[in-house]
Amino acid sequence: MTSSSQPPPRLLDDPNLRRLFRLVLGHRKVLAFALLATTVAAATDPILAKLTGVLTDRALLERDSSTVMWLPLAFVGLFVVRGLASFTSSYLLNRISQSVLMNLRMTMFDRMLRWPAATFEQLPSSVVISKFVNEATNALNLAAEVLSTAVRDSLIVLGLLLMLLYYNWQLTLVALAIGPVIALTLRAFSRRLRRLNVENQVMLGEMTRSVQEVHEGRRVIKIYDGESYENERFRHINARLRGFAMRMQVAWSASTPLTQIAGALGVAILMMVALWQARDTQLSAGDFVTFLAAALLLLPALRHLSSLNGPLARMAAGAQSVFSMMDLSIEEDTGSRTFEKAQGKVEFRRVSFRYPDTTSSALLDIDLVVAPGEMIALVGPSGGGKTTLINLIPRFISPGVGEIALDGVPIQDLTLASLRRQIALVSQDVVLFDDTVAANITYGGQRGATKERVREVAEAAFLLPLIESLPKGFDTPIGESAGRLSGGQRQRISIARALLKDAPILLLDEATSALD
Repeated sequence: MTSSSQPPPRLLDDPNLRRLFRLVLGHRKVLAFALLATTVAAATDPILAKLTGVLTDRALLERDSSTVMWLPLAFVGLFVVRGLASFTSSYLLNRISQSVLMNLRMTMFDRMLRWPAATFEQLPSSVVISKFVNEATNALNLAAEVLSTAVRDSLIVLGLLLMLLYYNWQLTLVALAIGPVIALTLRAFSRRLRRLNVENQVMLGEMTRSVQEVHEGRRVIKIYDGESYENERFRHINARLRGFAMRMQVAWSASTPLTQIAGALGVAILMMVALWQARDTQLSAGDFVTFLAAALLLLPALRHLSSLNGPLARMAAGAQSVFSMMDLSIEEDTGSRTFEKAQGKVEFRRVSFRYPDTTSSALLDIDLVVAPGEMIALVGPSGGGKTTLINLIPRFISPGVGEIALDGVPIQDLTLASLRRQIALVSQDVVLFDDTVAANITYGGQRGATKERVREVAEAAFLLPLIESLPKGFDTPIGESAGRLSGGQRQRISIARALLKDAPILLLDEATSALD
């Protein structure tokens, strides 16, 4: 969150916005066609203003019969061109935003797969999900909206101003003196909008986390009578979110009418002096109507441009949130050596480990040798460091002091992929995926296993009675978080998965805690 003592940068100077737009600019060809279509759509406004002048002079005052014939067709043709150009522009810009969004999500997902364990522990899953689903989508959808509006309405304003200058440059320059007022109005609101949007993103993450915790902890909540507590906690988050939303709406809504009033004042000056000049016959009726139409068409374009402040602030907050996750460091894979198949000798050489923000070591001066094929059991109280020791072997965490070796080779000298190919793991927190029983057993690098081999490991894990009772056997979907299975059944699937890998090292972290 931005500190109150250090105001955020101006929106257009925001590095996250610039980074986001650089991704959009990577689609130059499609963007060029989109901007061409936008230019065509914008050009119809000055032409429309001119046609109103022709209508006044030649059709109404001079009653020219040929004008009466072609002018209605010109109006229809103009709006057909405008509609087609607007559709093309909108379609192409959204195509760009969806392509960038797809690539952005793939990059985020790839980075997430390579995060170290500590990052997963620090970031709640609800925050990560919100960044993937909400903030990335909002940022890119807003980018398409902002680009379309900024280009189209800037061109409309430019075209109409040139028309106004052509008809009466002195009068137009007088009216343009109101421009600095509009700029100051927008600047006054932009910083507040930016701060509120960042805080709003944080509150959305808290709401997502609250809902997720209730969903995952539903049994504990019901048993321990936690409904009223959770309801009150959510009510507090919901009320704070509403407060942020209302303050953002006030800031955004106030900037728009103030800008409109300033713009209307400029148009009023134009109209007043134009009427005065028309009375002195310095302007024809048609020129006056053209001038007036251009001035009136200028107002909505200015209003749209002034309204970009809100979307830009929301887009900057979303981009900051997404890029902050993308820029998180990934696992250090400094090793260069590989094993095709290790023998499985594991050595701990005076290994110590302490978790961040703790004063005591979880492990201290551990010396341990496990020979290939040897089975050992670690016994101790909860929090005694058993899981920590297991997590050190596949380098989910790294020791602060000492060294771990596999077949005499320090594990930091091995590539992560090679090291982890030598290890199978069954943890106390069983992880199964929303897929079939067979897909969970053959997960990852075991996809090529034969049906006979899968059945063999399922039998070894005493899983066959369950599978044979399922409607589709091995091809039965197990549902999200394997909610249809008991804790023991989930652990048996995890054991079968580990057996199928047939790795030199098998790590069991309370792997049978849910088994009879």
